[in-house]
Formats: sequence, C-alpha cells, structure tokens
Amino acid sequence: MKDFLQIVQSLIPFLTPYPNWVKIVVVAWVLLGVCVFAALLFSLQAKVPSVASTNPPVDAQRAESTIRNSMQEYFSTQERLHGRFLEKEEFVAKFVGQTVHWAGYVGHVASSKPSGNLSLVLQLRKGSGSSAIVFFGKDFRTKLFSLHEGDEVRVVGTFDGETALTPTINAISIDLINE
Repeated sequence: MKDFLQIVQSLIPFLTPYPNWVKIVVVAWVLLGVCVFAALLFSLQAKVPSVASTNPPVDAQRAESTIRNSMQEYFSTQERLHGRFLEKEEFVAKFVGQTVHWAGYVGHVASSKPSGNLSLVLQLRKGSGSSAIVFFGKDFRTKLFSLHEGDEVRVVGTFDGETALTPTINAISIDLINE
C-alpha cells in the first residue's frame, strides 16, 4: 500500500502535503472516472428507434393503394390525416413522381410572363377550397385559354408534391369532360 501511495505521490505531486485518506479518495475518484469513461467508450450503443421508421395506420395504407387516380380520395385522406404531421408527410411523399389521373373543375388559368409557362387551378368541386395547381408547358396555351371557369376536365400528370398545402402536378395532358 505504501508503494502504491508513493507512486501516486510521484504522479500527482500536489498531494504530498495531504493525509493518506485524501490521497486514497483522489485515486479512487480518478480510477472510477477512467472506468466509467472506458465503459462508455466500449459499451454497445443502444439502437434508438427512428421516428421515420414507424408505419402509418392500416387505414392510411389502404387508402394509399386506392387513391392513385382519385382527387376526391386524395383530399379525403388528407382531411382524415389532419394534425398527424408525420403520417400526412409520408402519405404525400409516396405520391411524388407518380402519374395521376385527376378529374375536377377549372378554377383559374394563368400565364407566367417571363417563361410563358401556364398553370391551372383544378378544383375538386366548383368553387371548393380543395384544389391542385397544375403546371403546363407553352404548347398547351390555346387549349388552356379556351377553357372556361367551371369546365369539368381530366388532367394526367406527374405529382410533384405540395406547396402551401396545395398539391402540384406537372401536366402531361388535359381533356375536357363536359362542355
């Protein structure tokens, strides 16, 4: 024990004036710190479950398999997932890049001056707040500007995501359903 205290005293010279019990406490504290550090360093890390890996409820999964071609079902599911942010985000993410065939009503047609690109507000029902923004290239100019507000149309396009809670679609085609 005396040899051990002499080794400690030579390593930590400021402990020389203190009694042996203080030296023992300091050595125990240092050894405990080293052991805890080694245990933390070499212990296996517990795997924390990822929030993103949780599955949406079964009803949302069932809706996703049938919603591919229906604007009505898309907005119904969005409404059902209101306040469930992760599930809603995952639901929308599964649509990105998918081809959709949505029927609705013309709300508004607009043209961007610098690029000449066109957009159409496609409403679920005439005058409803549930709508999508559909983007078209310049080639659709005559066809789009010949439409009237309230015309029923079918749009085929690639789902691009949501902007300010409104889905956006890059159009492939548009057809008038009823005149």
